[in-house]
Amino acid sequence: VERGRFSEAIQLYRLAESGLSTNQQQRLLELAALSKDSASRNGSTPETLDNQFARAEELATAGKYAEAIQSYQRIWETHRGLPRGQEARYRQGLCLSGQAKYEEALLCWASLVGVAGASQWKEHAIIESARLQAFQLARYNEAVETYKQFLRKFPQSSRREEAEYQLAGAFYLNRDYQSAQLHFTRFITEYPRSGVAGEASQFLAKCKTALEALAKPARKKQNA
Repeated sequence: VERGRFSEAIQLYRLAESGLSTNQQQRLLELAALSKDSASRNGSTPETLDNQFARAEELATAGKYAEAIQSYQRIWETHRGLPRGQEARYRQGLCLSGQAKYEEALLCWASLVGVAGASQWKEHAIIESARLQAFQLARYNEAVETYKQFLRKFPQSSRREEAEYQLAGAFYLNRDYQSAQLHFTRFITEYPRSGVAGEASQFLAKCKTALEALAKPARKKQNA
């Protein structure tokens, strides 16, 4: 399908799926054509994909999340097979998160991850989902699994360092100090020059302190 006729192809496909009769479909197409012709006579033309995206970005940057979400949704509905459409879906999730609609953001990103084919925006959607699960919803076990999924699927990701650190943090917040200690140690070893290596060392010390505190009652019982 030629780029200029992509929207027409989508329209035809949706009509075919609608269950309407051929005559009804033709009438809807005629009405759509009349509407388009009227808009053209009034000096307005359909926005290009880049213009639609730029407009959505302006709304999001201005903090007008509700309007931005609608704009991103329209782009996603008609261009989900394109990188721009998938980026729109990812950024729609960010806007939902900005409104503290965390569950909706997770659903939004899940639909993006479910699209066939490779995409850098799936990568971002997975790690952002894990971040919400851990640090906004306190669903640490889910977050751990999501981080592991990310690290398994995207071993060469530019966000791997971020994921490794946050995974260790999720273990720590879940009071799984032994796992946290293991992952903070690994993080410091793999990323000694990281901007958060100092914080990781502090958390590692806290893990050791917590494990020692937990071990004291056990030692007392053994000595009793």
